[in-house]
Amino acid sequence: MLSYYHHQEDTISFGANRSYADLSEMGTGKTLSTLGIISRLDNPTVLVVAPKTIIHSAWVSDCNRFFPHLKIIPVVGSKQDKINALQEDSNIYVTNYETMNQGFDFAESDFDMIVCDEAVRLKNHRAKWTKKITQLSKHIPVRIILSGLITPNNLQEIYAPFNFIKPGILGKSFWSFRSQYFTPDPWSYQNRKWLPKKNAEKHITDKLSSFIIRHEKKSCIDLPEKVHSVRHTTMTPMQRKNYSNMKKNAIIMLEDKAVSASTKASLIQKLAQISSGFIYDKEHNSHTFEGSGKLNELRSIMEGELAGEQILIFTNFRAETQLFKNEFPDESFIYGGQSDIEQERMIDEFKNGETRYMFASISAAKYGLTFTNCSHVIYYSLNYSLDDFAQSQDRIHRIGQTRTAHYIYLLNTKTVDTHIYKALRKKKKLNDLIIELINE
Repeated sequence: MLSYYHHQEDTISFGANRSYADLSEMGTGKTLSTLGIISRLDNPTVLVVAPKTIIHSAWVSDCNRFFPHLKIIPVVGSKQDKINALQEDSNIYVTNYETMNQGFDFAESDFDMIVCDEAVRLKNHRAKWTKKITQLSKHIPVRIILSGLITPNNLQEIYAPFNFIKPGILGKSFWSFRSQYFTPDPWSYQNRKWLPKKNAEKHITDKLSSFIIRHEKKSCIDLPEKVHSVRHTTMTPMQRKNYSNMKKNAIIMLEDKAVSASTKASLIQKLAQISSGFIYDKEHNSHTFEGSGKLNELRSIMEGELAGEQILIFTNFRAETQLFKNEFPDESFIYGGQSDIEQERMIDEFKNGETRYMFASISAAKYGLTFTNCSHVIYYSLNYSLDDFAQSQDRIHRIGQTRTAHYIYLLNTKTVDTHIYKALRKKKKLNDLIIELINE
């Protein structure tokens, strides 16, 4: 028989027959709590919208395991596959956000509840799927959002998710919301940036607090500690030469082709690429440099101190994914553009111990996945997204983990790697990182 944690029981009681936001920290079991609410309804019909990586591994798997009396159907695959799935009789239909951009004419009256998992995906009020989901939700009695990080970049992103829960609670439109709680930044280009007015956060929180439940891992789950360590590596002479030229001149020559960076942000990207052993040109073709200190260190860790352990390796660039596909063709991979079937198979193989390594794009695998079968994460490269960084760490540090979670960062010395790592650990934003590099 299923036994809930106390905080999950609290969530189920809080969310019974009402719209709400579960903003509990990542890894606290929000999916199971939501299924618990659904299971107590009389023959419900629910639409769940979630990142495709967690449709099978979280929603379908947990529902079939703990709530076998509920029928759940994944609405995935081709457009015709999705049409066929929606025509089947079921209690729960779970699909991804991209489905909302495919012109489906959902019958609103068919659903008793709609759930948006990883609702940070709704942060852009202009996004096509945000508009579709918001319009659809107006005709569905119960609306739920699940997210451990609802405003990763700025406070304005809170509008769309809560407008989904209760239309108009923060204003009749995004523009009226912004006008009420924000003011133009006089130092920004053409006043395009907006700053919160005095006490804006408090006023917004007061309006939303009755809809929110939040649990922190440290207060509700006895999870093992996190241990972070840095491994400093060295670039090859060719990497170092190109890195120095790009840093000084924002341009290098490769095979009679100029590769340049037009902005400070793109310069950071180019420097990070060179540090990882390649660089993209204007056509987005990758040019690989011979040898890599990072790859040598990665192999040393795999074959030495972590021999026999399963390891989750995060990447940031497509060229890295291709490198590892060539080096480790029999291991598991998650990356953008991967088919649903292949991704599901790769996840299952890693979780079942059929493969030792999971090479995962940090942006494709940051939401909802549970890999408590392993306790070691290696970051081959990093980007400067605080959301990516926070979400990716909790793939192994969540309910079910019994071992200390170890995180290893491969950083080339005297490169942008170190700056990005320090910025993320101190929760700095991109502008701070750019200013730091300019000063250097």
